[in-house]
Amino acid sequence: MIDPSAIRLLGVDFTSAPRRAKAITAAGAALLPASAQAAAVRGAAGAGAGAGAGAGAGAGAGAGADDASASHAGLPVIELRSLVSFDTFAGFEHWLHTPGPWVGAFDFPFGLPRGLLADWGWCAERAPDPVARRTSGDPSRAGESGAADPDPGWAVLTERLAAIGRPALVERLRAFCDARPVGGKFAHRRTDAPAGSSPSMKWINPPVALMLHEGAPRLLRAGVHLPGLGVAGDPMRVALEGYPGLVARALIGREPYKSDDRARQTPERTAARARIIASLEAGAAAASVGSPAASVGASAAPVGAPVAPAFQLEQPVRFDPLIRQRCLDDASGDSLDAVLCVVLAAWGWRRRADGWGLPADTDPLEGWIVGA
Repeated sequence: MIDPSAIRLLGVDFTSAPRRAKAITAAGAALLPASAQAAAVRGAAGAGAGAGAGAGAGAGAGAGADDASASHAGLPVIELRSLVSFDTFAGFEHWLHTPGPWVGAFDFPFGLPRGLLADWGWCAERAPDPVARRTSGDPSRAGESGAADPDPGWAVLTERLAAIGRPALVERLRAFCDARPVGGKFAHRRTDAPAGSSPSMKWINPPVALMLHEGAPRLLRAGVHLPGLGVAGDPMRVALEGYPGLVARALIGREPYKSDDRARQTPERTAARARIIASLEAGAAAASVGSPAASVGASAAPVGAPVAPAFQLEQPVRFDPLIRQRCLDDASGDSLDAVLCVVLAAWGWRRRADGWGLPADTDPLEGWIVGA
């Protein structure tokens, strides 16, 4: 049993080619009891009032803290404590071995679409029934004629994928698309529709397949626990697939808030980042945004795909002032995306007793985005 006060929440904005100009960014947080947060805010407000100037504003801040505490029913506050960057894979790999307990959400896909893998002859066309997987007997017979589960497993496929060089992988992905009709070029995972995420086989705009190719094998070799994928690693180090866009859309809708293109790093996008930060601090979506579940496209899920639970912001976030400013100033969005992944890690942590919030029938080769 993990002491909730000891858990660390991690969020990772990933890149397939880390360097100084585009590093892997990792945010770290702890859970602070709501009572402590409210007391701290009230204390700060009281100090401001005692100083004379701004007494009215201080009183308002105290009332706002009381309102926030009531609306979140005493849930712990997510207190951001670190924001670090790795411009080499070696630094990231070392960080993955940080002793737990921690739960992290990582912004890259953990698996390729089953339709693509089946086309390559790497797995069956359909995922085995979850009940059958639990009762299929000797797992070493997987893939044999007549065996209950013909899939080799996520770990085997991840190592097989890692053995393919990047140019050869892109060639395979391109060939798959070239053979398919316009409008249906890409295979999708079941999690894509409810999450609103790009197909994990895309190699450009964004190159998420290359991120998978670099990220997933490193998680496997780090020995972390991977819920939903049949990989029972270190239970004190838990890795979940995250997608910061899911959180951003729940908070401000589909308004753009970042870009790697300097020409598109506009004041409007800075303002959008400010609104995301304000929503995180308040623990609530912007007033102009409707149901979070609707904003992430849950209704567009394929027939039979689970659309609940859908992410909703449940806990306020307390920013260190320097981290807050960095998230606002970083026009690429990498810093803020790492923080949004922390929020997803917290969402999964609260559901750890219920499969980390993942559907019971998650495809063990494709994986699932936490919160989708």
